[in-house]
Amino acid sequence: MGILVYHSGALGDFVTTLPVVAYLRSRYPNRSFTLLGNKSNGELGTKLGLFEHVWDIDSSRWGYLFSESCKPETLRILDNFSHAVVFAHARSPFIGNLRKCAALEVLHQTPFPLDKTPIVEYHLALAGICTGLNSWAPFTTAHGRGSGRTRTVAIHPGSGSTRKNWPLERFSQCAHDLQHQGYNPLWILGPCEQHLLPSLKGSTAVSPTVTECADILSTCCLFLGNDSGVMHLAAAMGCPVVALFGPSDPEIWGPYTPLRRIMYKGGKCSPCHSSVITGHRCNRRCLKDITVKEVFAACHSLLKESTSPRRKSQSSIFHQNTNI
Repeated sequence: MGILVYHSGALGDFVTTLPVVAYLRSRYPNRSFTLLGNKSNGELGTKLGLFEHVWDIDSSRWGYLFSESCKPETLRILDNFSHAVVFAHARSPFIGNLRKCAALEVLHQTPFPLDKTPIVEYHLALAGICTGLNSWAPFTTAHGRGSGRTRTVAIHPGSGSTRKNWPLERFSQCAHDLQHQGYNPLWILGPCEQHLLPSLKGSTAVSPTVTECADILSTCCLFLGNDSGVMHLAAAMGCPVVALFGPSDPEIWGPYTPLRRIMYKGGKCSPCHSSVITGHRCNRRCLKDITVKEVFAACHSLLKESTSPRRKSQSSIFHQNTNI
C-alpha cells in the first residue's frame, strides 16, 4: 500500500508542505509515496527522498480523477493507496472522487490558512503536529553539506509578482557591498528574470532547474531575495535567509528557518506613480521603503550569527503527539 499526495501549486507553496510529507514518511517507513502534481516539484521531492513516484498533473492520463461524473469503478488505481493527502480547495471534484473509495483515508487541507499561522505550521497541523522554529530541521540533497558552506551568497531578484520585487539596482548595490566583504554573489534567475541578464553584465548568474537550485542553496552561506518560491526552498535547504517583504504577510509567508532576517515595513506607503496612472489609491506596503543600508546590515548580522557556535538543532521536528 502507498500514500498519495496531491499538490498542484507553485514551487513555494509546494515546498511549505514538505515537512508534513516528511513526517508521514517517518510514520509509515514501509509505504511508497506518490505525488500527483507538477513534474518539476516532483523531481525536487524525489531528490529529497520524499517520493518514489510522480504523476504529472499536466498529463491527460489523470484527467478522469477530476471529473464530477467519475464512477467508483473507474477509480481502481486508487486501491493501491491507504491514504490520500490533499492540498486543494474543498470544492475540487478530486476530493469527491477520493471519498468514493471506502478504504481510502482522505486527509484534506485548503492551501492557505485563514489566520496568521505560519504556512509550514499550518500544514503540519494537518497531522496534528504543533511545533516551532526552535525544533526546525533542514532537508538535504544527495550532495549533502559535509564540506561546509561556501562564501557564496545566492541572490534571487524575482518572484511570482513584480509587486513583490525590491528594486534591482538595490540588489546590485548589496551584491557589490557583499563582494567587497569577500563574499561571492551568485544571481539565480528563473524564466521570469531572464530579461535582467543585460543589467547584470559582469556578474555571475545561473538559471538552474529546481533540483539544481536546491543543490546550490544547500552550499551557499546566505540567500538574499524577495518573497518567492526560491526563498522557501533556500530556507528548506538550511541556507540562512534575508527576505524582503512588501504586499505579502511575513507572519504567514516568512521563511521557515531560525536563520533569517525579514525586512518589512509595517506601515503603508503614500500613493505611488502607478496608483496615479490607474486612478486607484496604492494600499500596498512598499518595498521601496527598505534601504540598501538596512538590508546589508541584516546580511552582515545573519552571516555572523550563522557562523558562530550555537545550540545544535534537534534532529527532527516530528516529536509531538499526532492524530494520524
